[in-house]
Amino acid sequence: MTGGLYLHIPFCRAKCGYCAFLSRAGASEELMSRYTAALTDEIKALPADLEVSSVYIGGGTPTALPPALLLGLMAAVGRLKLAPGAEFTVEANPGAVDREYLRELYQSGANRLSLGLQSTDDALLRKMGRIHTYADFRANYEAARRAGFADISLDLMFALPFQTLAGLSRDLERVIGMSPEHVSAYGLTLEEGTPFAALSPLPDEEDRAMYALVTERLQAAGYEHYEISNFARPGRQARHNSAYWRRAPYLGLGLGAHSFFGGRRFRNTEDMGRYLETSGNNKEALQEISRAEAMSEFFFLGLRLLSGVDLAEFEREFGLPALDIYGDSIRKLRKLGLLKAEKDMLRLTPRGIDVSNRVFASFI
Repeated sequence: MTGGLYLHIPFCRAKCGYCAFLSRAGASEELMSRYTAALTDEIKALPADLEVSSVYIGGGTPTALPPALLLGLMAAVGRLKLAPGAEFTVEANPGAVDREYLRELYQSGANRLSLGLQSTDDALLRKMGRIHTYADFRANYEAARRAGFADISLDLMFALPFQTLAGLSRDLERVIGMSPEHVSAYGLTLEEGTPFAALSPLPDEEDRAMYALVTERLQAAGYEHYEISNFARPGRQARHNSAYWRRAPYLGLGLGAHSFFGGRRFRNTEDMGRYLETSGNNKEALQEISRAEAMSEFFFLGLRLLSGVDLAEFEREFGLPALDIYGDSIRKLRKLGLLKAEKDMLRLTPRGIDVSNRVFASFI
């Protein structure tokens, strides 16, 4: 068996105002130690014949863990059967990592770093609840390069209610100037239960203008727009995340982590007490993926990729042409200018990207 491996670290130094991820701020070192012990047990219980094609340690903020705990988890992963050249990504946030920590991450096997920038405007960062400044980020970025990281991804946010197009343009200029290998640019989603939920979203036309600016500037700088929210230098696409959109198997370990393996989707409990008590042996919400659900996922996940979905591949996998199942929807979406077909590939148009959720809903 071959698959990707995700490890969830549900701790942060502080909770950002927009964040709805399963994470908590201010956890004690004792809790972190108990959690990493349970997560290590979960790693050790993986199938003996599992070959790991990619590793992603995310959160939360993995580097909120004391170095010894995170490096211990990485050592446990390193004892698994890693495929040759496996991508090994660790998320880090400025304010929760220093030069020595970055050096240890690289020497312990991480070959890709995902850094949370979000903005280069210090006033905007404070409003978001970030614990770092742009200067902090630059220091961490340069330290990561000195540590040996030759593959760095930056996170950038847009469509914040208190953000301007000029400010975003300055962010992009600075990001491009740093020349990271990968940029993830996400429009703000106002999630229920977060402090930002009470804010008013930007008008659609301003949101779309910001997205257009992001895509135009990054593409002009040589980045390939390969997924709705992701841009990469040639050959630097995120292999682990791309596997999600292509419905490749992966295992998620840790609190609330989701998996797709053996034709099933399942997740771990979101209850910290139960997770610790069971040493990570707490899979729940097991769901067999029906044939109809698999066909739907083929489209609404695959269409996130700008390369689109391969209709010939659909027929090979499911034994019948996609037009037999989704012909009416595909023809309607093409007539509306939201999808385009080139040979056997079906992909979103620029207009389709703007209303992608509407397109995806047509295949559910």
